[in-house]
Amino acid sequence: MFSLDGENFENVIIDTYNKVRSPGRRMWSGMQGLNQLTGGFENGRVYMLIGSSGVGKSITLLNLLWQFKKYNANHKPKDPTKIPCVVLLTMENSLIETITRLFDLVNSAPMPMWKYENVDEVIKIL
Repeated sequence: MFSLDGENFENVIIDTYNKVRSPGRRMWSGMQGLNQLTGGFENGRVYMLIGSSGVGKSITLLNLLWQFKKYNANHKPKDPTKIPCVVLLTMENSLIETITRLFDLVNSAPMPMWKYENVDEVIKIL
């Protein structure tokens, strides 16, 4: 319940203030303009990227996932027993396609996953 009157008002404002200042509330990308536009990506929200086929939606989302991992290394969830995660839900890409695209995105060597002789190298890169 929220009211502009009495003790309830102050309690709700204090609780809201503490929640919006929580370090686990937002995740940041490596793109300053996107961070300014969104104010950071808030936990508990769903973000959707929509566009025509072949315009780069999947690679953009994979890039954002990689940036979330890179720029939020100290991210702490509100429940310390949990591991922070970001869910990518795709309706057109297979798991193999998604993983190989992510590998190509983060691999500094211009070599596809299938050319590596040792899976441990692939795991280390990812």
